[in-house]
Formats: sequence, structure tokens, C-alpha cells
Amino acid sequence: MEISEKKEQENNNNISQTTTLDSSSTADIIDKESEERQARDLKAGLHPLKHKFIFWYTRRTPGVRTQTSYEDNIKKIVEFSTVEGFWVCYCHLARPSLLPSPTDLHLFKGRNPPSMGGFC
Repeated sequence: MEISEKKEQENNNNISQTTTLDSSSTADIIDKESEERQARDLKAGLHPLKHKFIFWYTRRTPGVRTQTSYEDNIKKIVEFSTVEGFWVCYCHLARPSLLPSPTDLHLFKGRNPPSMGGFC
């Protein structure tokens, strides 16, 4: 029985090492993509931002309370990673006063859709 316990412990150690490697390799890939993006933008004469940003949109029906989840309701509008990209996006967005009420515009850093858990 001791041999099987040792093998099980070795397997658990290997799995945790693999998980750690996967997490660090994912972070390395993201960092590498970010560096490549910034180098490309600099070469093109643009002014890169440190992070990518995304505008999101949510629209609620006035006076109606629904159980529609936040994740189902939020929609991606546009993303940018340079100062010039921001101004192009901003200039083409409808002014908030022209949007139907209640409508929300969000600006978040990152690549994944924002979650409600991030607000708490």
C-alpha cells in the first residue's frame, strides 16, 4: 500500500506542477502578445497604452425587473490599445444624452468580459 500511496502523491505533485506551469505560460503568452502589440504600435508611429481597454454597453428595460444575468446583458462595443484608437472610438460613440434611458456605457481594462464579482 505504501507504494501506491507514493505513486498517488507523485501524481498529485506532477499535476500541481503542470497547473503552475500552465498558469505561468499563459501569463508569459499574454505578456509577449502585449509587448509585440506595443512594438507594432510604436513602429507605426502610434502611442500605445500600457493595457488594452474595451467599451461595453448594457441596456435595461425601464420599469421592468428581470432575472437576465449581467453577463448575458453586457455587450462589447469596441476595444483599443493606443491613444489614437481611444479617440477614434470615443469620437464615434453616441453621446450618452442621446442614448435611451436606462443605458450604461462601461470602460474596462483587459480582454475578458467584466463580471459582477469584480465589483464587490
